[in-house]
Amino acid sequence: PMKKQYYIIQDVREIVNAYINENELEEGAKKGHIKLDPNIHHLVGDVKPGQIDARKEYVFKNLNSNLLPGYLVKMVDETQIVKDRVRFSKGQVPCVEIIAQKINNKKQTTITGLELFM
Repeated sequence: PMKKQYYIIQDVREIVNAYINENELEEGAKKGHIKLDPNIHHLVGDVKPGQIDARKEYVFKNLNSNLLPGYLVKMVDETQIVKDRVRFSKGQVPCVEIIAQKINNKKQTTITGLELFM
């Protein structure tokens, strides 16, 4: 597969499935199980020492434990001259907070966290 800076979970599942099929890890194992080679063993993480197979469902369930969350911010206004049209950032998507309040018969709206999306 082509190396990218980031993958969505569906991409990761497809890559792992292709790896399992390419290395015939499902062939000799029990139904619904796959053989644990060093790469899959490292990917799953919490496997008992000496364990030679695991349920395929268990492997895919534990994929997220070794992945880092991230998000993309994509500029959609083509008229603006921007150095990075698409920015990838690690971590969870930050929240935008909107606070509306009334002070002395005037309404005030404060928006924080929007800077990232500008």
